[in-house]
Amino acid sequence: MLSGKQKAAIFLKLLGSQYSGRVLDHLPKDVSDEIARILAGSKKKPTSAEVSEVLTEFDGYMSSAKEQEVGGKDRPAGSPISMITSATPSRLAKALKGERPEFIAFVLSHLPVERIYDVLSLLGDARKEIEEKLLHMKDVPMTDVFQNQVLDIVARRLGAV
Repeated sequence: MLSGKQKAAIFLKLLGSQYSGRVLDHLPKDVSDEIARILAGSKKKPTSAEVSEVLTEFDGYMSSAKEQEVGGKDRPAGSPISMITSATPSRLAKALKGERPEFIAFVLSHLPVERIYDVLSLLGDARKEIEEKLLHMKDVPMTDVFQNQVLDIVARRLGAV
């Protein structure tokens, strides 16, 4: 069983360095330092069981938070997807620039095949690794909540591009 800090480290790895730093900035210094040490010392990838455990717990927290939300309105279910699928390849490539290959592969997996290659052609050296990740997308367990959050992030970026 993983400790809370180990779970946090795995979750932050999934978010990628751009967002994990922001999250760590909001934690108490001693907690942030310990999680950063775990991240720095961890050379191996988390197992699929560990990732599943972390995301299942996260999904539970998000479900609880959503239930407690007072008067909140959900965004129409298709809006992030429609923003992503209607974006030009250059806008989408710009919104995805600097992201981890797994993140990019997940987003691209929602596009028609011909659009995937249009975007991949703009991603330079990362293309081969992203293509490899696309081939193995079914091996990555993700909850619906986490998937929707990833898509929301990209949709918001597209709105700002």
